[in-house]
Amino acid sequence: MNQVQEIVVTSPHVRYSKRGSFVQGFIADTSAGYDFAIVFKMKDTEDGKKFQPDEAKSIVNVLRKTNFEVFAYLSVQGDELIVLLRPSLDRLKKFAEQIRFDVELDPHAIKETLEHGIKDEKGDYVVFPTKINHDPGITVYHPWESIFGHYRDEDNMQHLFLRHNASNDPFSRINRLKLIYLMLQAPKRQGGCDLEITKMLHHKKILSIFPLHDRILLDRIQENIMAWSSVPWTVPYYDLKEYFGEKIALYNVFVGHYSMWLIIPAVVGFIFQMVVWGTLNFSSPVLPFFSLMITSWGMAMLEHWKRQNAKVSLNWGTTDFEAKELDRPEFFGSQIRSFIDGSD
Repeated sequence: MNQVQEIVVTSPHVRYSKRGSFVQGFIADTSAGYDFAIVFKMKDTEDGKKFQPDEAKSIVNVLRKTNFEVFAYLSVQGDELIVLLRPSLDRLKKFAEQIRFDVELDPHAIKETLEHGIKDEKGDYVVFPTKINHDPGITVYHPWESIFGHYRDEDNMQHLFLRHNASNDPFSRINRLKLIYLMLQAPKRQGGCDLEITKMLHHKKILSIFPLHDRILLDRIQENIMAWSSVPWTVPYYDLKEYFGEKIALYNVFVGHYSMWLIIPAVVGFIFQMVVWGTLNFSSPVLPFFSLMITSWGMAMLEHWKRQNAKVSLNWGTTDFEAKELDRPEFFGSQIRSFIDGSD
């Protein structure tokens, strides 16, 4: 763990490390630790001393105003300022509700709510009791599983959201990181920091921004992958999704699917190769049958992958994600009338 030095400029709203201490900000006051790190380049004075760049001061002030907790320290060489940040859970909940962020619903709570119905303050049913039949012969999925909905911050809605850790957090690790990154870039009218991160990186106002490790999850992934019995189709895809995101995890799902299906042409191809070697006829009449088999195998593999992809998208809530994806903060467009109904 790196030894750190005292920061030049301090603030009562920002936590800094003390000279000669070790960085303990990863655990700080709660078990969750900090979520992101922003790295700034320290500037030099004429007499060789280091001081904070104005960009660091302004960004820290913006983070403080939007209720981020900040912990800052210098690198060992003293040429970089590292700022750790995390928002409060209440702040994250309000932002998620404002942007209509989708989270997974608790299947047991959904089932119980459907069976008992929902009543308003007067005792009248808003949602009448409903029991949905489940036939395992048709599908292995229960009708209340893999359901995602917009997050709501009302107290009477909290039991519907799936909890992901001991702190009763409705956001999984990857969703928490997504929300924080969106909050950093979102305009102030949406409760964000309105930071143009892409431009800041391009103009070297910040050197880097990245999420911090989750050591427990990382160790679990490494233990599974590094096991001698591990094969590509037994990789913990859900843990990969929670650590790296859906895009990288889905790639690994395809690698596992493809690797498992390659066993078929490997075994059959070995048999055909033995026939060729045994007859020493490299134009053996059996080779066209192998070509036909490979063609059929390729079609079957791709069709089965479509089913696998749809199943993973359903379980991870990424179905139609393009329609739900927020516009990039750098996007600028002109409002025009609809070509369909002429509305604004």
